[in-house]
Amino acid sequence: MDLFHHVVNSSSNLIFFSLDKDYKYLLFNNTHAAVMKSIWGIEIKEGVSMLEYITLDQDREKAKVNFDRAIGGEEFTLLEEYGEESLQRSYYEDYYAPLKNEKEEIIGLESGHVKALSPCSFLGFH
Repeated sequence: MDLFHHVVNSSSNLIFFSLDKDYKYLLFNNTHAAVMKSIWGIEIKEGVSMLEYITLDQDREKAKVNFDRAIGGEEFTLLEEYGEESLQRSYYEDYYAPLKNEKEEIIGLESGHVKALSPCSFLGFH
């Protein structure tokens, strides 16, 4: 395993993934894979569209809008809720940014999340 993989997998609180312009996984860390298993009940694979794994229409549509914003060049952070009610619906602080190649061309997106927040922190209560 190279240094980059060690870095993205060093914290169990950091969720990281990158997608190409077709929303297919390029890379994800172990925490992201575990979260996808807990909130959607699936095992994810590189090369498969993340949108195929999101089973709730409203969550899939919300994710696509966010992905398209990042692929369009926008960098932003949102507080969001994702997941199947029957498994685990969780709150996240989500960061999205365009993923660029060495020529600064956008080739996809990258996303980092803080692992599941409590509903109180999501709503701004402490």
